[in-house]
Amino acid sequence: MAEFISRMDRQSAGVSPTIRRVEDSLEKRIVDLEHRLNKSVETTINQFHTSTKMDMSERHQLENRLLEKVHNAMAAYENRIVRVFNDKV
Repeated sequence: MAEFISRMDRQSAGVSPTIRRVEDSLEKRIVDLEHRLNKSVETTINQFHTSTKMDMSERHQLENRLLEKVHNAMAAYENRIVRVFNDKV
């Protein structure tokens, strides 16, 4: 539903078909990466949790470290997008 609304917003804003195609392609890839990352993270945490007993402090520490890594990865992707566009201009 959100994807449909997003497409409608772009169409009503006068976004060109080329930009829509690129956005749609990237959105599909991002969704695929999110699903694979979520599955991988859940599997890793569940394996670690069953093989060792984590207390709440360790769980929070692990959660914070993972969130920091995700934040850093997202910042790196944002920087990469800017570099690609700057290189093409």
